[in-house]
Amino acid sequence: MAAFVNDLDCRQGVRRFIAPFLFLLIQWKKDVAEKHIRLISLLPIISVVIGLGLQVLGLHSFTDVEFTGAVRVQGANIPPHLAMLSFLGIAVSLIEVKRKPKQAAFYYTVLALNFLILIATGTRGPILALLLMFAVYLFDIARQYLKGKVNYLLPLAGSFLVALGAVALQWNNLKKRSFERETDTGIDLSGRSEAWEYFLNRVHDYPWSGRGLGAVTVANDGTLFNGFVVPHNEYIRFYFDTGYIGCGLLMLSLLIVFALIYRSLAKSIKPYFASLIAGFLIYSFSDNTLSTVQMIIPFCWYLNALYQTSTQTDFRKEK
Repeated sequence: MAAFVNDLDCRQGVRRFIAPFLFLLIQWKKDVAEKHIRLISLLPIISVVIGLGLQVLGLHSFTDVEFTGAVRVQGANIPPHLAMLSFLGIAVSLIEVKRKPKQAAFYYTVLALNFLILIATGTRGPILALLLMFAVYLFDIARQYLKGKVNYLLPLAGSFLVALGAVALQWNNLKKRSFERETDTGIDLSGRSEAWEYFLNRVHDYPWSGRGLGAVTVANDGTLFNGFVVPHNEYIRFYFDTGYIGCGLLMLSLLIVFALIYRSLAKSIKPYFASLIAGFLIYSFSDNTLSTVQMIIPFCWYLNALYQTSTQTDFRKEK
């Protein structure tokens, strides 16, 4: 193991892994946490606005054209990272519509814009990961409508129209990314299946301890496309670095955090939060959700803000 990963790789791996989770330790005042939640929901839109400005200045391309011919919006990021922000922005908006009915108009607008941005990135993982949350949302508002609350008809119909319109606009891009190339899996996974097999083979002899934190970042010897610095699967990534033991402890610690927040939520919010966590765990099968700052920092930031607002803690009074 020592020959595979040096001290610098290990130290960098530790810093990159621990730093985002420090956001879980900050004790914001309730009103500040509420403002942070609103800001997190706007991050994809902010990225798009900044990206347009950079495009006008000739400093950064607003779109990215893949080798498949698919055109993907990337804003001020790259398409997968903008998709991560959009995933979280959509989830936050859905939860806040339920938590704050008086601000529903604002969050429905943000929700629609974030969904359009997500579809425009052409990123498939977060779309699939959000299906459960969308199902919870549609079931909830359909149930409210059937109880006679006719004001839910507009968001119900609007949700279907926005979804159908966005998918129709991006259908050709999604087909190019998924079926343009012939692969053994039948669906083009952008090289992920080959990468997963490669990384699993490289850690085969170290199942319990892995090859050291940060080792995965130097494992690609050129066999894989250089975009695969990591396997684009967080379960394989942390299994590679820390083995069954470290990966198991990481998952246990995350589940404890999720459970603490879940217990603090109102009953009506719990299904939405549970579907967000399920979606996040599903998303982690196909992308670097725990190790990409554009995802893990706003995710931890939101978890903390949601907990602070849900427990109704007023630190000013405590002090």
